[in-house]
Amino acid sequence: MRRGLRLVGEFVLVNPRTGKVVRVEGLITRNFAKVIEKMLQPRQSYGSNQMISANLVDVGGNSFSAWIGGNASIMASSQYASFLLGSAKFGSVTSVTLGLFFKVGKGSLSLSPDNYELADPVQEIQASETTRQDEADKTIIIVTGSGTANTNFNCTEVGAYLRVLEGGLKDSRVTRDILIDHATVAGLSYSVGDPISIQYKLTLA
Repeated sequence: MRRGLRLVGEFVLVNPRTGKVVRVEGLITRNFAKVIEKMLQPRQSYGSNQMISANLVDVGGNSFSAWIGGNASIMASSQYASFLLGSAKFGSVTSVTLGLFFKVGKGSLSLSPDNYELADPVQEIQASETTRQDEADKTIIIVTGSGTANTNFNCTEVGAYLRVLEGGLKDSRVTRDILIDHATVAGLSYSVGDPISIQYKLTLA
C-alpha cells in the first residue's frame, strides 16, 4: 500500500579533524508545519489587500506574523516581504539576508514540535548550498553548511533555522529567527579551531 506524504529531516554532522560522523533524524517544529500549511492554501482569488500570513514563534518565544503569500502586486508596491525571498529590499534601504542556517549546542535538549530554540546553543553555522536529489520514489532537498568551532564543547544538539521578515514591514527591516527542525546528538565533540560540517536532508516521500 502506497504511504501518504512524509516529510522527514535528517542531520549529518562531521568533525573532519577526527573523522567522526553522526547521523540523526530530526523532529520538525510547529513553525515549519505552519509555513507548509499556509503554502498549501486552496485555490482562490486574492484582492488588493489580501495576504496569507503565518503566526510563528521566534527563538525568544515571541509570536509574530510572517507573510507567506497573497497579492503579488500589493507585496511589491507596499514593500511587504516574506522568507520566500532570499533577500529583500525596501526602497533605498540596504537589503537584508534571509534564509536557512544552523545552530549547534551543548544542552540537554528534550525534543518537542513546540520548541523554538535549542536548550543551550553554542554558535551559528552558515548554510552555503542547497541542492535537490530526485529519486524514483522520493525527492531529497539537501542543505550544507560549515564553520569553525570557536570554543571547546561536546555537541549534543543541532537545529535548522530560518531567518524571516516579520509581516507588514515598511523600511523597518525587522528579522526573526525561527527553529524549523532539531535533533539530539551523541558522541561528537569539537575543540577550538575544529571544522564543523553540517548537512541537512529533507526527504519528501
